[in-house]
This record gives sequence, structure tokens and C-alpha cells, in this order.
Amino acid sequence: MLSNRPPANSLLGLFGLAPIPLATVTGSDGIDTRYRFDVYGIYDRPSGVNAVYVFARQSAQAYEPLYIGRAEILSERLTGHERLSEAIMLGAAHLLVHIPGPRDRIGFEDAERRLISRFGPPLNVQHNAMRSFLGA
Repeated sequence: MLSNRPPANSLLGLFGLAPIPLATVTGSDGIDTRYRFDVYGIYDRPSGVNAVYVFARQSAQAYEPLYIGRAEILSERLTGHERLSEAIMLGAAHLLVHIPGPRDRIGFEDAERRLISRFGPPLNVQHNAMRSFLGA
């Protein structure tokens, strides 16, 4: 069950310390690219630039994306995010973050579009062809 209080890892930000990832996972865009994501608690606010982030729920050892977005400055984008409360109501308990490295072929903007197209998260409308087609 989710608590209304942020977990201890999220409180690190109050002391100027970055939250520590809980795990690292990889995911595919279904085309030809795999992405590395650091996994945080949903209330964590990691820093980073040019990132793709995912509000996700965990089921059967997998993370199910509920919302996928991109941010030039991650901590600023996550603060007061307009979809966060909806994602939590749908069961989101994790924040997954991918920051492309210098050797990655796909930048954060293209990665966001590809991942939305692949997974069709219910809270995304932009870049989600099936939701647009169905009028959702």
C-alpha cells in the first residue's frame, strides 16, 4: 500500500543529497535499441539533464509504464508534475530514469517517442498512436 508520506530515500533531497537508485533495469523500444533505467521510489527527485522518465507500477517482476516523459532538467520537471497523482492512483510506485550517454545512438527526445509508441502508457496521449486513433 502506498503511503502519503515520502520514503526515507526521498528525504535525502532535503539535505542536498541525491536519492540513490533502488535498482537498474533495461528495456527495449521494440525497434533496435535497449535503454538502461535507474529505478527510484515514485517520490524521489533525482537530478539529471536530457532524461527520459517513467512513472511505473511493478507486476510479476516487470515494470509497467503508466506515463513516459522527457525532461531537459529532470528535478524541475518532476516537481509538481501534472500526471503524478493520476499515476499513483493507477498503482505507480516507481520512477524509472534513462539519461542517454555520449555513446547512445538515440537521444532523449527520440527515446521518449519510441518508448511511448512501444508501450502505449495509459496516461500518455502525445506520441501514442493507438490512444489518438481510438480517440482516448
